[in-house]
Amino acid sequence: MPRRHRGTILGFSGSWQSGIAQLAIGRSENGRDVIEHQIPCENGPTARALIAAFECAGPGHSVDNQKLYGRRIAYTLDECGLLATFTPVRDADDVRRLNAAATR
Repeated sequence: MPRRHRGTILGFSGSWQSGIAQLAIGRSENGRDVIEHQIPCENGPTARALIAAFECAGPGHSVDNQKLYGRRIAYTLDECGLLATFTPVRDADDVRRLNAAATR
């Protein structure tokens, strides 16, 4: 079973042409963003999932990073280190519940 991580989204960038994207996970410290992980992912499926989860659609089928910024997620990576799954997290109880479900 993949280990579930959690973090705060700082941004998403990708290319429709290549199909490759990155999800920036980190924290804000003294008013500055500190990127802890740049998680590689598939552009189209991840963009559609982010838009569905966080209502962050931008122009031209893009992700509006201003609407996405600061959202917390629990996520798993596949064996190659690509984003496999993510779930919006609203509070610490959600994280505990998701971790318990992942170990069943």
